Amino acid sequence: MQEDAVVAKAGGAGPDDALRPLVQSPFQREHTYQFFSANGTQQVLRLDFQSRRFELLGASASVSGTFSEDTAEPGTFLFASERDKVAYNTARFRMAGGAVIGAFPVAPAYAMGPPFEIMPFIALNSFVNDAASIDGSYAPLETNRTARADLPSGGGVISTEITDGGTRMTTCIASTPYPITYCPSGLTRGYTVRQSGDLWRATSTSDNQDQFEFAIALIGGERIFVSADTFRDLKSLGAPERKGLRIGVPAGSDAWPLSFGAGATVGGAWGRYALDGTTLRVDAVDTTGQPRTIDARVGESMAPYYLPAVRALTFGAGAYGGYAIQNKTLYIAWGAPAGMPAGLSIATASGTSTDSRTGDYVAFGLDGQRYAMHLDFDARNYSVSDSAGAIVGSGTVHAGAGWGYELRDAASAGRSSATLSAFNGAVIGSLPLADHPSGAIRQVPFVAAREFVTAQQALSALPMLYAYWFSAGQGSSNPPPVTQTLGAAGTAMSVCAWLPPDGVSSVPCPAQGLQNLIVTPGEQAGAWRASAPGAAPGSGEEFFVARIGKDLVYLSAQGGTFKIGLDISPTSRTWGMMSTSGVQATASPAMDPIAQQFACIGYNAGSLDCMRLMAFPADDFGFFEAIPSTRPVRRATFLDKPGVYTFHQGRTLMVMQGRTPALYQLGIGMLP
Repeated sequence: MQEDAVVAKAGGAGPDDALRPLVQSPFQREHTYQFFSANGTQQVLRLDFQSRRFELLGASASVSGTFSEDTAEPGTFLFASERDKVAYNTARFRMAGGAVIGAFPVAPAYAMGPPFEIMPFIALNSFVNDAASIDGSYAPLETNRTARADLPSGGGVISTEITDGGTRMTTCIASTPYPITYCPSGLTRGYTVRQSGDLWRATSTSDNQDQFEFAIALIGGERIFVSADTFRDLKSLGAPERKGLRIGVPAGSDAWPLSFGAGATVGGAWGRYALDGTTLRVDAVDTTGQPRTIDARVGESMAPYYLPAVRALTFGAGAYGGYAIQNKTLYIAWGAPAGMPAGLSIATASGTSTDSRTGDYVAFGLDGQRYAMHLDFDARNYSVSDSAGAIVGSGTVHAGAGWGYELRDAASAGRSSATLSAFNGAVIGSLPLADHPSGAIRQVPFVAAREFVTAQQALSALPMLYAYWFSAGQGSSNPPPVTQTLGAAGTAMSVCAWLPPDGVSSVPCPAQGLQNLIVTPGEQAGAWRASAPGAAPGSGEEFFVARIGKDLVYLSAQGGTFKIGLDISPTSRTWGMMSTSGVQATASPAMDPIAQQFACIGYNAGSLDCMRLMAFPADDFGFFEAIPSTRPVRRATFLDKPGVYTFHQGRTLMVMQGRTPALYQLGIGMLP
């Protein structure tokens, strides 16, 4: 096809209604592309890989410049133009299946914000032109913006179905991935479709102002739906029009292999991701040069009630949810991770890379022992060594049926009884360890981390905490939490073994419950010892302070006793909506500890609904109307069971302690 014909089909007019000629190049990808941007505009992108220059041409604003390959990320190219006005340039692109995926500074919709913002785009030049061939169901994710300052950026899933030989379209505007069949009454919209060059125009059958252009393009031989336009399908419900971008794969695309990639993410950031059927990890850098980490759980397919191609994302407390889709070439997500604006992420997908969670961890077992753990999420294997360096477990890592991971011991085929959560630089779950010589599988609940406080003065950044105990073996106990205060530039610790009746009030510790300790460096980096004044060297409690997400976490596993502590200061957490799942250890005077998986949903009012997922049958062990408090701790009791339950909600972790006459329980959940 002649280049002029491609330009004509793309509608690429420059400032002089003609494209300036580019140097002829032997590269096949040296082409003209239709550019679809998150600001709701279509433009023309031309790339010349011989001279390493580009042109982005539009009806009102055009720009040209150069690009160069990022030596730190081969295959990624950095744009350089007069629009570079940010501290860290995240305007870049990658080639994928004949398309261009990236981010570029464009004028925000409705002139909301600075003159230019770095936003995701997709640029295409291979389109389906046969009407009958565009029929099908699609799962487009939309990101948008309105002209109203009081309405933030929005988005969701706009289920789309094209029928009747490419002449009719039906959408579901519920912003939820309903198939058209299950779309709620009143939320479907009907359109007629006609061809317009490489694009198609959809016109509402009930409102002639509701029109938009879209394309069915081919990337790596697979169809995708794409539209950058003004959408007016909600005006009948009193909502304003919106400008934005929709990108979708066929609705039946239900393959979720382990994949890696790089691309544009929300807030103008650029990063690398690792994704499988259970978890998502993104390591990005924003336009200020600050690192951004996104961890999310990936939900199960909910077909046929939701589109099979769409998976729900859970970002954790303080964040809205989102959705993700992928095929062999693309990964696309929409959502609002905590501390970041809602938006669309577009990245290339590949099968090889390095998962940032792969590496060495220190695992603190609820059996009161510390382990060295190596987890390889790329090769999908693991190994565990005890404090003497002996291998006590090794095997393979498998994606769970719903979310998270399962460890399978190679020698015994034993499996984790509690699914692993791997977020925020930490892992929680259970280790299937084979006892020798019996070979019996012992499940060890654990918390593993790999970043620790190594400067003594920095210990005082965790000023006051509640520490929760669990002792291994029959006759186990977990006494009430103790208050610990680290002070004097990290050289001293005071422990109060007395709690007020409600467990959370700020009252002085009685002298008989107070113990003052000296803190000294331990035998390895990140280890510390708290011992009584004048005690023999090497005595006392060895502990670590781990950085897990936004929490500093006190951890110790020594002599058969496990201890975890979270910040108790009022500013450490505002109790609110949250969803968590983790591992719970349960023991009694007549029973060795067992490991079970549990899940809790927390509500703004301070109540929680919790369930043990691995019990047979699943045990809904409580809906708690917790005692209000200004601190991140709630205490609750069952209406029909004796005992006291304490819930401590951090920024990243939640600890649950249950103490009844018959059972002792300690649960640790992670908020992704």
